[in-house]
Amino acid sequence: VLKLALTCVALAVTCRLAQAQFTNLLGNPGFEITSGSTKWTNYDLTTDYWNNDADPAAINPVYGTNYYQNTGVEDTGAHSGVERAFEMVYDGGAYQISTNPVALKAGDQVILTWWALGTTASDAQGTNVNDPAQSVGILLGSNPNVSANDPFGTCTKIVTTNNGLPNSWGQYVLTYTVAGGAIGKYPGVFFDTAEVGPNTTNVWAAYDDFTLWVTPNGGRPIIVGQPISQTSPIGGNLQFNVTAINATGYQWQAGAPGKGVYTNLPEAGEFSGTTTPALTITGVTTNDNLDIVVVVSNGSGSVTSSPPANLTVAAIIYQENFNMPTQPNQPVTNVGWVNDINGQSDRIFTGSYGVYYPNNAVYSYVGIATNEAFYATTATATGGPYGPGGSITGHMAFPGINLAAVQNLSFVVDLNSPYNASATHTYFAVQMNSANWYVSTNQLLPTPTSAFVSHSMVFTPTASAWNQLTVSSIGSLNTVYPILGPVATANLVGYVTGIGLVCVHTAGSTLQFDNFTVLGAIPPSTRPVINSPPSSRTNFTGTIASFSVSAASNGVTAGLTYQWKAGTVGSGVYANLSNTGQFSGVTSSTLVISNVTSTANHKDYVVVVADGAGSVTSVPPATLTVVDQAPHLASDVVIYPDACPAFSASSMSIHAGNNNVLNLTATFVGSLPISYQWKVSPNPDGSGAVNVPGAISSTLTLANPPTNSTGYYSLQASNSLSVTPTSSSWAQVTVLPASTAMFQWSAAVPINGLTASQILCLRGTFVEAESFGASSNITVQACSGSFLFDNSGAAATLSGTAGPFGGVYTGPSTGDPNLDAFLYFDVENGSGPTLTLNNLTTGVLYSAQLFALNDIAGSSRQVNWSDPNDPADVSPSFAMGDNVYVLGTFTATNTTQSIQFNETQGGYVSGVIVRQVPPAPTLSLQRVGSSVVVTYANGILLQASSLSGPWTTNSTASPVTIPANGSRLFFRVRSP
Repeated sequence: VLKLALTCVALAVTCRLAQAQFTNLLGNPGFEITSGSTKWTNYDLTTDYWNNDADPAAINPVYGTNYYQNTGVEDTGAHSGVERAFEMVYDGGAYQISTNPVALKAGDQVILTWWALGTTASDAQGTNVNDPAQSVGILLGSNPNVSANDPFGTCTKIVTTNNGLPNSWGQYVLTYTVAGGAIGKYPGVFFDTAEVGPNTTNVWAAYDDFTLWVTPNGGRPIIVGQPISQTSPIGGNLQFNVTAINATGYQWQAGAPGKGVYTNLPEAGEFSGTTTPALTITGVTTNDNLDIVVVVSNGSGSVTSSPPANLTVAAIIYQENFNMPTQPNQPVTNVGWVNDINGQSDRIFTGSYGVYYPNNAVYSYVGIATNEAFYATTATATGGPYGPGGSITGHMAFPGINLAAVQNLSFVVDLNSPYNASATHTYFAVQMNSANWYVSTNQLLPTPTSAFVSHSMVFTPTASAWNQLTVSSIGSLNTVYPILGPVATANLVGYVTGIGLVCVHTAGSTLQFDNFTVLGAIPPSTRPVINSPPSSRTNFTGTIASFSVSAASNGVTAGLTYQWKAGTVGSGVYANLSNTGQFSGVTSSTLVISNVTSTANHKDYVVVVADGAGSVTSVPPATLTVVDQAPHLASDVVIYPDACPAFSASSMSIHAGNNNVLNLTATFVGSLPISYQWKVSPNPDGSGAVNVPGAISSTLTLANPPTNSTGYYSLQASNSLSVTPTSSSWAQVTVLPASTAMFQWSAAVPINGLTASQILCLRGTFVEAESFGASSNITVQACSGSFLFDNSGAAATLSGTAGPFGGVYTGPSTGDPNLDAFLYFDVENGSGPTLTLNNLTTGVLYSAQLFALNDIAGSSRQVNWSDPNDPADVSPSFAMGDNVYVLGTFTATNTTQSIQFNETQGGYVSGVIVRQVPPAPTLSLQRVGSSVVVTYANGILLQASSLSGPWTTNSTASPVTIPANGSRLFFRVRSP
């Protein structure tokens, strides 16, 4: 008898606890019944357990008859899955009795959770101040099937909010303790919709993911919202949350991923809130790769969240921010993105229109109801120059993101829809395997204010989470709009090869976004694989050799490290190389060796490629064979004045007595050491040539040469392997008699392709400048100084009547928007203007950098500058529209100086820059014993190992003694 009694007691406890398990008592909590049907209204779907209320007038006799038919299910914007329920204001709502009937007992707790979203007809996914209010309650039926009766007469109706539903999905919880007449009844649920504001037309709410539980009084807590796995970069801050019923205590725990063993987290270091519903982790480190659970308790016991929420400390796979613009209003394609719609000003990369986040963002305006899309693929995301010489801030890992390897993949974007925000609906998009595009069913909700909001979405490959996007694989469709197609037919597998945003515009609206980031952990489960090892090669002495390797880890190149090594040929023993001397790129995929020699560089080379799982060394070793040779001409003679290669030429004429400095240089490669000798001839074929005394380096400097320096110059080079010296071509130097002309003119210098520094940082000290036609002063920062282009006429005066023009310069950006603005304006003078420079000091040497550029005028107008008092004192001619400037050097004979601009149809002048020119720098080299002595004046001595640089400052005072050590050096003198 005792045994039987104990068994009954045990059975009773078991039956009682069955009501407390995490079993949803509702038959179809997510309304997943009409996939692909778009919308069902006025439903009475008893087979799917939900029913439309048959007597709306019992709830509201005024409004109930108007809208009672509009309750149903649609497959638009579900909280999860595909479908959601919708319900119009005052139409009576819908209800469901539990499909797993539980007769309620005194003290039982009925727990209801659901998700809801407020909408209006003009705003399909969100709403504004006139929000609908939800009326959701627990329904108590007298038997398991009460569909023939009006259930609202026996339910407990509780309005969960009197402020209306917000324009985003939110979860709600309602508990009811069984007592009195509720004992013995069966639980169910209903929902209804009311209106907070005065507008009662086409106002409705959406509902999804109902849950209904029954637990005995005094039972353990129930977790209704589990913690969610997250991915964070190193240093990130994040929060894990739990929602529970009847909980009085919380304890967060963590353990190694996949082990199932957890220990309590301390309230210290990066962890806080460890005994609250919200765990905060600040400054995530690599040690924080964890599985995280929370133990929720009360006086009757505890429950532990399941499954564990994983925290993955992940790398940034891809990041694109638009915070480094070179100028406003650029095409979207300049930032590595492609937009499907072309427009005049609708698709701009801008610093105007109030878009500053922190500096710039992609801005789009659409005036009609349509769809548009922005894409970054593996092709475009590795481009996007930001302007000359730039690059985007991140790159998509090629060939893409391997879904079989990545963990906790997620997308983040900062988004703003300030203009008619309710009409812009934005979704993440992905391209799979360089082919089909898909758009998420999870909307990034609009923001009704001008603030940017950070939106994130955890990637799921489930087909129901994505709709097909019928656009081309690159997204460039001109005026063809993208089409949101049906749900994906299969789960997404393979590689993510493109990312993007798709915007559904239901009316005229804007979209602005910035900081698109893809996070994810790509675990290095295997060592890298070298797909293409470095190959052996043969180089001549003095040339540049390079080796490259191609490798991947888990199909991607992100996260790999490299170390190049070298060793004696055939030895199999290698030592690390460092980025010094000849070597660069020793920790990258490409190794570069400059100026190779047989003694130093004839070696075997390997590269060690590593990831977090280990390393692999390239095999077989790549051998560099260096062939010794007599000197070989690498670059022929060029002539440039005043240490300024921008004016280099193969022949040049100057006037004697003007402190001109000419530099002649040529480059030879071959076995070192190489001996040099410059020769000069009176004839172009070199006949009758003689040695230039003391000219035994690769650069010959002629400082203020006299007329007898006229001739043809060539450089000879020889080494121990030479049979006869190797010679360059003959370059002509013409030194004319001293000129009485006021101005010494340069050739026209092309602006296109030059940067702001190259245009502005010329020899001489900046004095002042004038901008003709500009509406305001323009300041440009360059050369560690400030150039102010004023429009006051103080620096220079332009004669005649002049009208301002804009848009005259259409060449490429100089990299500085202010200098671009200076070039953008000019003035027109019908008779050809005379430019008068003011505020000069008599006897001082000046240069005037003269800008006369107008692309509209074109190349048909040949123009030049001249001294108005000397018709023979004329600059070289150039064509309007060629985008050049001309430099005129003169010694001021008065406090003002005039320059004539010659153009028969009138003159277009953009501006002038005036500098005070210091004495010309001098440079000479002389061999003294086994050393070379460098003597220079009026400038800064620069040196480099090759003519292409990089040039470094030699701070030694003149003269400088260079010992013979076998290394080749080039010298220049730079005068500010």
